[in-house]
Amino acid sequence: MPRRLTEEQIDYIVKHYPIQYTKDVAKHLGLSETTIYNLAFRLNLKKDETFRAMELQRQADRLRQVGKRSRFNKGTKPPNYGKKMTPELYEKCKGTMFKKGEKPPNWKPDGSERTDVDGYTMIKVNGKFIQKHVHIWNQHHGEVPKGSAVIFKDGNRQNLIIENLILVTRKELMLRNTIQRYDPELQFTMKVLSKLKKKIDAKK
Repeated sequence: MPRRLTEEQIDYIVKHYPIQYTKDVAKHLGLSETTIYNLAFRLNLKKDETFRAMELQRQADRLRQVGKRSRFNKGTKPPNYGKKMTPELYEKCKGTMFKKGEKPPNWKPDGSERTDVDGYTMIKVNGKFIQKHVHIWNQHHGEVPKGSAVIFKDGNRQNLIIENLILVTRKELMLRNTIQRYDPELQFTMKVLSKLKKKIDAKK
């Protein structure tokens, strides 16, 4: 059964809860912090804005001080700098150490291939995986210009022959992706109109 508070205790809590730490109010009255919180909730008591601002500032200052104490200054050497691992510790750790020249289990050499979640074939070149169709285009025509993209003429992302690759602008690629939701006849009409507009703009 909850402890019944006296009127003096309630008055003290109403007066001091908004401007003091809850633990200090509880300690002064000989009550638990939970009792103070429960009464504050029932009476809809809130911490004073000024008190909250001061507390936030205090916490920020404390974190800054902790950061200063834990931060290495330029030129500072760690306590274990230059120290060798003891033979006992080395024996415990050597089983998990990488040997010189050893490669991680998931390492793949240049030329390795994989398929990503979007169905594109990726190939490892100079230590990085890139889209294989872009790599093939680069080998035949040089780097893809900025603002352009290499796409598949027949829409098949696994058909990687150079004859199936075409270079389009990002704007044209966006248009192509937009019209895919329409039926083939309307798609054809939209493409014809787009080409016609380009020719008109070129003559202008």
